[in-house]
Amino acid sequence: MNNRKIQNNIASSSSASKAQQGFSLIEFMVSIVISMAVVIAASYVYLNSRETQRTLSEKSMMFESARFAMDLIGRDIENAGFYPVIRIENIPAGGRTTAQEYERPSSGAHAAFNNPVFGCNATVFSAAATSGCTTHSASTTGDTLVVNYYSNDEATLDTGQRADCTRADSADATENSSRKATGLLRPLKPLFVSNRYTLAPTVTTIEGKTINTFSLACNGNGANSTTYTPFVAGIDQMRFAYMVR
Repeated sequence: MNNRKIQNNIASSSSASKAQQGFSLIEFMVSIVISMAVVIAASYVYLNSRETQRTLSEKSMMFESARFAMDLIGRDIENAGFYPVIRIENIPAGGRTTAQEYERPSSGAHAAFNNPVFGCNATVFSAAATSGCTTHSASTTGDTLVVNYYSNDEATLDTGQRADCTRADSADATENSSRKATGLLRPLKPLFVSNRYTLAPTVTTIEGKTINTFSLACNGNGANSTTYTPFVAGIDQMRFAYMVR
C-alpha cells in the first residue's frame, strides 16, 4: 500500500514537472522565423500599397495640372485677335454732341495684333528680339505660344481684361502709353495685351527629395519684363500645333 502511494506521488510529480516545462531552443527559433516571415510579408504588402497609392496620386496630379494648364491657355486663346468693335469713348473735357465711336483698326494697331496667335518653335518669345523668338536657356527646349488681343476693360483688374497672365496691368506697357488715360482709371482706348506661355526650369521638393523639373510659365506685356513666371509645376514637355484660317 505504501509502495503504491510512493509510485503515485512520483507519477504526479513527474506530470507536474512536464507541465511546467517551456519551449525548447528549436521551437523558439522556429517561432521567431515564422513571426519574422509574417512581419516581412505584412511590410511588403504595406509598402507596395503605399507605392501604388503614391503612383496614383502622382498621375492624378499630373492630369489635373495638364487640364488646368490647357483650360487656362484655352480661355486666353478665345481672346486672340479680339478688338471691341464699337465702344463709346470717354467724354472729353469740353463735352461732345455726338457719340464718339471707333471700329476695329485697319492701321495704328500694334504690329503683333496682325498675328493674334504666334508661336516660337523650341525657342522663347522676347520682345527685344528682332524676330520675336530667341534661344531658350540651356535646360529648356519647349515651344512658346503668344496670344495677342485688345482689352474691353473697365477701371480695375478684376472687372475687365486689362490684366495680363501675371496679373500685371497692361496699361503700364510701353505700347499702351498713348491709350491709357492720365488721371483716369478707365483707358481712353482699348489696351493691347500680349501673353506668352512657355516652359521654365523649376526645382521642387517632394517627400524630402529635390527634383529638377519644368513648369508652365507666362510672361505678359504688363510687366515690361522678359522674366517668365512659373505657375503650373510638373510639365516636362510642351509642343504647340495650330492652324490659323
